[in-house]
Amino acid sequence: MPIRILMTMFILLQTITSQSYSEGFKLESILSDGMHSAELWFVNEPPELQAITKKFQRSLANHKEWFKVYLKQHGHGKLPWHKNMGITSNEYKKLEQIKDQIHYKKVKDIKLKMMELSSSFAITAHRSWKILDRLQVRLSKDRQNVDLKVGKLTNLKASKGRLGKSGEDEWTGTCWYRKEKDADNGASYATFCLGKINESNKGVLTYEARNRMKTDHLSNSDFVVTWPLQQ
Repeated sequence: MPIRILMTMFILLQTITSQSYSEGFKLESILSDGMHSAELWFVNEPPELQAITKKFQRSLANHKEWFKVYLKQHGHGKLPWHKNMGITSNEYKKLEQIKDQIHYKKVKDIKLKMMELSSSFAITAHRSWKILDRLQVRLSKDRQNVDLKVGKLTNLKASKGRLGKSGEDEWTGTCWYRKEKDADNGASYATFCLGKINESNKGVLTYEARNRMKTDHLSNSDFVVTWPLQQ
């Protein structure tokens, strides 16, 4: 997973995209107090992407100071190609073609625990997925913000996305997000979503965060959790 995190620092390889749409979503239909059997999903990367990423990682180890300066020069978003990246300009262009092949795959079964507190809902993996537990998710009962270990997400919007390549994996829901722009470190962001997979009557939780100048999993991670909803 660390290799993937390095590459997504400077290219847009997001499979789940949050896009505004007109229809609202009732979170009450997926928030159910108690323990739920759930599935954890990670990005499934094509072998060609992994090979290019390894080359970049080796080059980055030899150009750490240059990379810091390069980030400051170009702010946020996709960085222009440079020979110090350790990959050719054609390989860099190829990344744009490969990104459409990326989708999520199930990696393990976990337990999802939802607890109704006095002023919020707490969501944990009940020690079955440590990253989700360490996030310390607290969704306010008025649904206006989500408190995470990485900070409070207060911007929200109705959103939609997909897990796989087929339309059956499409989901709709609500996302909370935060994006910060720093003169020295470029942009960092975090997005947390709750929704429903349209065709299979499953709840979906997504998390994605990027911070170019940090290396911990909470600041640079993405995963999806799905679970069956009560009929």
